[in-house]
Amino acid sequence: MLRALFLLIRFRGVARLLWRLTFDRRVPWILKMLLPGAVAYILSPIDLVPESLLPLVGRIDDMLALPLAAILFMALAP
Repeated sequence: MLRALFLLIRFRGVARLLWRLTFDRRVPWILKMLLPGAVAYILSPIDLVPESLLPLVGRIDDMLALPLAAILFMALAP
């Protein structure tokens, strides 16, 4: 999983690929909701791990939400 995250960071065409997959008809709509869901989770004041309880871990889950959603989206897209 960590290797996939590093490849995602180094790959220059990720934004274009995500954009094309988002508007591809073959990709199910429920799968297309991963990225907006990750953005909503980041912006939401409700967290799985609150920053007040575990300060470092609470911030890490926010930072990893979007990259993990992008990896999952690309992996599950036909």
